[in-house]
Amino acid sequence: MSPTPDLLRSVVLTALCGMLSFGVSFPSAQSPGAPSAASGRMLRPRLLIHVVADLDKTVAFYRDGVGFTIASPPAPLPSSTLVHKVKSAHPNATARAATMTVPGSNLQLQIIQFSGATATPFTQRLYDPGVTRFSIQVRDIDLAFARVKDRGIIVDTTSAGPVFTQRPRNDTRAVMMRDPDGFVFEFVQPGAPPQTDVPAASNVFNARSSLAVENMERALAFYNDALGFTVTNPPNVVNDAVLVLEGTLRAKARTAQTMPARTTCG
Repeated sequence: MSPTPDLLRSVVLTALCGMLSFGVSFPSAQSPGAPSAASGRMLRPRLLIHVVADLDKTVAFYRDGVGFTIASPPAPLPSSTLVHKVKSAHPNATARAATMTVPGSNLQLQIIQFSGATATPFTQRLYDPGVTRFSIQVRDIDLAFARVKDRGIIVDTTSAGPVFTQRPRNDTRAVMMRDPDGFVFEFVQPGAPPQTDVPAASNVFNARSSLAVENMERALAFYNDALGFTVTNPPNVVNDAVLVLEGTLRAKARTAQTMPARTTCG
């Protein structure tokens, strides 16, 4: 079913920077000279987790198509909070997992496949509250898009390819897609060459995640006041070019950026 204009008017987006690690009172875990973290505060992004239908197929997509590297190859995942939750409903369930490294970021992608549990496929829509978008920053968006466009993706961008999103201010380009498991992701090529230590051989040089929320002010209060994030870009109206990017031409949306300390996500 196509979204109605009234539904889209309620959509707001707030940019985060991955799943997160809590601050704890262990001085040995601190970098030399780094400020101590208050207990319960966030330190840095850690994992973005996808539960997928076929672990090996998804690993191949993000390795060969997107350009991530494998930090932990596919292997049984005997214990995690998510596994315990699934086993509470399906005692015979098992899980396999792999972890992918994102060049230039301390955010990693963990991919998990369950067996022995009843699963219900669903379709992610960018504007549904709770949906997380994976924003992957690249040097050459045409090259990045060419590597994935025939690998089972769905392109949501209205033009079915990369578009300019920030003109006349700069030449940033982006394209919005869903991967073979239906997770929302995008490539973004900044308007100026990136300042990064990532080797030139890697087209990917950073990544971040963003979260669709129902109420911007309530979400910002939660992440900033409860979790210790800092607002780096205050709420502003999404421009028409970004709505073209997202394939939501009739939407009215706002975006803000808030991040935990010590993040490398741009």
